[in-house]
Amino acid sequence: MKLHADTLGKGRVMSVKPMTRLVVLDFIRIGAAIVVFMGHGAKQYSINYHFLQPLVNLRENAMTLFFMLSGLVNFFAYHDKNMMNIEQITKFYKKRIIALIPLYLLIGTIYVISLGQAHLLDNIKLAPVELLGIQTMFESLFAYAHNGGTWFISCLLLGYFIYPVIQELIKKSSKKCRVLLMIGLSLLLLYFSFVVRWFSLSSLYSNPIFRSMEFCLGVIIGGVFDADSNRSSRKRNIQAWLSLSLTFVVCLYLLYSDVRIWGFYSYNFLRHPLLSVFMLSACMIRIKALERCKLLRYASTVTYEFFLIQLFVWKITAFVIDILKMPNRNISRMLVSFIIAVLLSCFLHEIYQKPLARLFTQKWKLAK
Repeated sequence: MKLHADTLGKGRVMSVKPMTRLVVLDFIRIGAAIVVFMGHGAKQYSINYHFLQPLVNLRENAMTLFFMLSGLVNFFAYHDKNMMNIEQITKFYKKRIIALIPLYLLIGTIYVISLGQAHLLDNIKLAPVELLGIQTMFESLFAYAHNGGTWFISCLLLGYFIYPVIQELIKKSSKKCRVLLMIGLSLLLLYFSFVVRWFSLSSLYSNPIFRSMEFCLGVIIGGVFDADSNRSSRKRNIQAWLSLSLTFVVCLYLLYSDVRIWGFYSYNFLRHPLLSVFMLSACMIRIKALERCKLLRYASTVTYEFFLIQLFVWKITAFVIDILKMPNRNISRMLVSFIIAVLLSCFLHEIYQKPLARLFTQKWKLAK
């Protein structure tokens, strides 16, 4: 993803300077998508990833990363815009609609037709809920309106809806205030895990308020990051690599050693503070050799499609293995499912998402 290398100072108008691609965030996005895929593969198709098997337990952490990344990337893309201007807000919402809704509607429709368990009358009753993307507002509807992964979009839409106000509040705050907000929100999200555990409440996995707070945490991290002071700073680049590596090693240790805190899996319980440090460190790293890598950029772009098509992959994989008379072994399921997921993602992106995005961008005159 790209950012404007601007100073995010209190009360100052931010100037637009040449854009830098933070390739580490691309790697994080791709890695999170693969972890989610592995989690689904283990749960729905009994795939064993051998020494990487513990990574399937990081699926919830990967989803948290997606929401935080969404907030972070949006701040980098729009922080130099006045989001209190009605024209800018309208343009922002239109771009978000183009990026999310076409594929959301397609995947939801395919799911209802091919895999949905609800009766026709129930689907008709739920149509306004589906079309408006508010499934997650009704927690008990998760079994009916999960649609493979469209709950993710339902939560994300709320984050995008409140984004303009959040951005302007962050821009007007001091650097110290942003740091305190980042720490405070990370601890508050950590506290929510206690509340759920103490009172045996339902999971917050698809709770739109909880996910929107993760989205806001990403926005705040974007505000804490000072792009201008990081440019051409070899020392800070090294410090960021050390911080990122240390956080990564701590996460892996907590995962593989099965450390628990008051009965909680520590890698899950501590994910918001750890991922905040992880993301902030990632923002400070420059890898100039990969900033123009088209393959990396493309792989990062199609993670949206890769996430949404996963629920359909497993039955297609079983069909392909059967047709080709391949041995139904673990390695066959692992490789074939991943190849099918990648091919379907690229197909949907090239044949459906990209043409529609280009069409509506031209129609709504959103091109820069």
